[in-house]
Amino acid sequence: MGKKSTPSGTSDALKGFDEIGEISKAQLESQYGMADERQKYDQEQWRQNRDRLSGIDDSMLDYSEDSMRRAGEDRARYDQLYQPIEEQYLDKVKNFDTAERRTSEAAAAQTEVAAQSEAARQS
Repeated sequence: MGKKSTPSGTSDALKGFDEIGEISKAQLESQYGMADERQKYDQEQWRQNRDRLSGIDDSMLDYSEDSMRRAGEDRARYDQLYQPIEEQYLDKVKNFDTAERRTSEAAAAQTEVAAQSEAARQS
């Protein structure tokens, strides 16, 4: 038995795989290059925006602290000034239609009617 020879079709197929491999390698290198460029671009954008965003964070923190301080002042003013007035008003409303008040108002009305009647008789 002699030496085994590779059929010419197999040799051509192997050359085809080599060509495909080279093309795939070139495509991968191109994609890695684009990915590397994108990463460098993103990092540069992050560096440029970092200081600006830090300033925005600081100003928003100041704004929030100022808002909280003002809210505390407003609440204290409400508690000291408006809440007592509201309580007085509610007490007045709750006690508006009581038996004692109706009796008092009826007596005042009778006195007023009597005074007006007397004034009318004298004129």
